[in-house]
Amino acid sequence: MRSNTTFTSAISNIEFPEKDRVSGKTIRTSILNLILEDFPDFDVNDSISVQELNVYREKYISKFLRSEISQLSKLEKDVVRSLGDDTSFVA
Repeated sequence: MRSNTTFTSAISNIEFPEKDRVSGKTIRTSILNLILEDFPDFDVNDSISVQELNVYREKYISKFLRSEISQLSKLEKDVVRSLGDDTSFVA
C-alpha cells in the first residue's frame, strides 16, 4: 500500500518524501529549460524532488560559469591585442 507521504518524480519515476516535492511551476525558467532538454515531456504541472532540482541547479551554474569564463577569456585577449596595437604607450 502506497503512503500518502510520498510522491513519484515525473522525471525519474522514483518515490520521494512529500516534503521533497518541487512543483514545476516554481522552477526558474532557465533551470526548467535544462530539465526540458533531458525530459521534453516534463510539464510545469509535474513535480520533481529537491535533490533532482539541485542537480539541474548545479548544471545551470556550471554552464553559466563556463560561458562567463569563455567571455572573460575573449575580453582579456581583446584587451591584450588592443594594448599591443596602441602605440601611445611606447616610449
